[in-house]
Amino acid sequence: MNSKVTDHNQLLNKGTHTHAEIDAALSELDAARKDFNSLDARLIYIQENSTGGGGGGKGGYGGLKYRYESAPGTRTSPQTDFTVPAYTVGNHSLLVFAEGILMSSQEDYHEISTTKIKFNDSIPVDQRITCICLGVGGGDTESPSESVDVDIKYEYNEDQSIKTERTYSAGSEPSLLREVAYTYVSGRVLTESVTQGNVTIRKTFQYDASFNVVHVISRKL
Repeated sequence: MNSKVTDHNQLLNKGTHTHAEIDAALSELDAARKDFNSLDARLIYIQENSTGGGGGGKGGYGGLKYRYESAPGTRTSPQTDFTVPAYTVGNHSLLVFAEGILMSSQEDYHEISTTKIKFNDSIPVDQRITCICLGVGGGDTESPSESVDVDIKYEYNEDQSIKTERTYSAGSEPSLLREVAYTYVSGRVLTESVTQGNVTIRKTFQYDASFNVVHVISRKL
């Protein structure tokens, strides 16, 4: 069980991990995904349901403050340091995800300053880093910042899979902040195109015969 995996030709990290390490990673993936079809679907659910939450009392959370992404293909080389929008260090309001998997503070990364986090290991250019910052309730005087309200709207295909996800600023004159468009093959996501401002990043997924993701190609359109 502890021999290096070298006999799976479709494995991107062939010869890097043991069977036990791969089993542990897959168990962690299943636990993070829970009853959702994908980690992206669960992140959408977390984002959608955190915007209206009220957290009163010390340590409570008052909804989504911001969602920040460093998309695959937008970095020129592997890196450990990421600059993010302002957050409060040490109050557990910042959630950091790598490829949809929740990272652990200290074990996976460190909060260096109010605008910087540092991963213990370099993040490859083809990985997506997502940071979700939760607004802290009024009882916590260490973090007086207010939550930012957004409105998320979905367009669905006939099979109820998500076709587009659009995030708008709230208010009397909403503006489009972010759009994500999906295409599918055999019920699996084929492409994910994320547009913010004038920049669109498209991620294309390649699958093996068992529909396991074997490669992800990201490019700026």
